[in-house]
Amino acid sequence: VSPETYSGSIGGNGSLVKSAAGNQTLSGNLGYTGTTGVNAGTLTLSGSNGNATAITVNNNGTLALGGANGIAGAASLTLNSGGTVNLALGGTTHVITMAGSAANALVLTGGTMNFGMGTNTADELVLTTGTASLPNGANSITITATAYGTLSLITPQPLIVALGGGLVAADFTAPSITNANFTVTSGTLFLSTGVTITNDYWYGHQGNNNWSNNSNFTSDAGGTTLSLTNPSGLNVIFSASGAN
Repeated sequence: VSPETYSGSIGGNGSLVKSAAGNQTLSGNLGYTGTTGVNAGTLTLSGSNGNATAITVNNNGTLALGGANGIAGAASLTLNSGGTVNLALGGTTHVITMAGSAANALVLTGGTMNFGMGTNTADELVLTTGTASLPNGANSITITATAYGTLSLITPQPLIVALGGGLVAADFTAPSITNANFTVTSGTLFLSTGVTITNDYWYGHQGNNNWSNNSNFTSDAGGTTLSLTNPSGLNVIFSASGAN
């Protein structure tokens, strides 16, 4: 099915259902207040979407968000098993804000969420007041990434912000990201990569011979890979090639 784009406005209290294969893009002003269902294919929202709709993404359906405020007024977003929410559109990282205040403004029962990740930034889905609900527990939500450039996951990247709470780190998994590590702090889900180093090798001269500077240590005897962690609690070996 060929992609279709509708740039006009949609208003009223009716509902919208995407039930066929292919990509339907809505790039105009969306002010309707009925529900939105994505049952098949891809529904792309890239316009001014101030609607108070409750959005549900079901098996074989994809919701793609292309604007900086793709679902600004959404009452709720539900992602079910087999469905996908794709925030990685437009080749740049952006923040999608949901203003819904429902007790379960974000319901994740399964499915995949794809985030765009660029130079030390990542797409974010932000619930300004609502809470999140993940009823199916551990590893029920898969996180994938589309790269926009070089990204260091040594620094935790915020992906989902639920100021009302409800996010659980153990409910997310990212099998395509090596050593993916999820944490939740102050209502925000962070993604980073875990690095295990049992030995640090003193390399010196990279950081004015300062013991507390990580760049003075490497994680291999050849002195080629800078350590990603403070030497505190590690075995420090003074034999790296080229060390000072």
